[in-house]
Amino acid sequence: MVEPAIEEAIVEVEKRGLLPFHGLNVTKYNTNCDAIRAPVAAFHFMNDGGHAFFGPVCDYSLAAVARYAPSWDLPVVSPGGLAQDFRDKEKEYQTLTRMGMAFDSMTRFLLAAIAHYRWPKLKLLYDPDGQKEISERFCFLVASAIIKEIKTKRKDMKGDYKQLTKDSSTYAKILREDVGVKYSEKLDTWGPLFSSPEKLDAWGPLFSSPEKLDAWRPLFSSPEKLDAWGPLFQVQRSYMHGGRCFQVQRS
Repeated sequence: MVEPAIEEAIVEVEKRGLLPFHGLNVTKYNTNCDAIRAPVAAFHFMNDGGHAFFGPVCDYSLAAVARYAPSWDLPVVSPGGLAQDFRDKEKEYQTLTRMGMAFDSMTRFLLAAIAHYRWPKLKLLYDPDGQKEISERFCFLVASAIIKEIKTKRKDMKGDYKQLTKDSSTYAKILREDVGVKYSEKLDTWGPLFSSPEKLDAWGPLFSSPEKLDAWRPLFSSPEKLDAWGPLFQVQRSYMHGGRCFQVQRS
């Protein structure tokens, strides 16, 4: 991803004569998005007398190289670095400059939309293999960025995230145990039915005698029948990001 841009830049520099009496030598390494190969390549580059890093692009490779670069006082310029962790310019990534998009702006936009609709609680269920053509564990990086922003900067929200498994039979259990009542609530549409003493009294005849109470019992006589009432009292709406990355369970 970086190599074509570097080649075009060298052609343009030579055409404009921006660096007379200087030569530009480019050393190329393929880190394969590997956190081990990347710093090894960086050490080889240092031994060859390198002056600047352009890339890596992949977050995992970039993190490793950008942590060593300040020790060598070398700049790192990359179109990658999506994760929010790269904002740390004081302790780890002092010489890193990111030139491309990042999760920072996406997170701020998404949380602004959620705040607009007054959804104070989020549970992100993410696909571990979603968007892997972009980056390994891409959806994890997205989800962790959103939740980190909530926990560190948004006192008006609470949130958490969980990885989905490939076994879809576990989804009902996840919704029941990980989402559950903690991230859901009663529908506001029931409120008007009980909003005044007069409306409460109107319900009285339905429960005014043991016989009438008994008439209601079959509706709640088993776990299966109780589950059937669930959709009337809870709301769990899903919103997809990036096609198949994660679902937001909101209240």
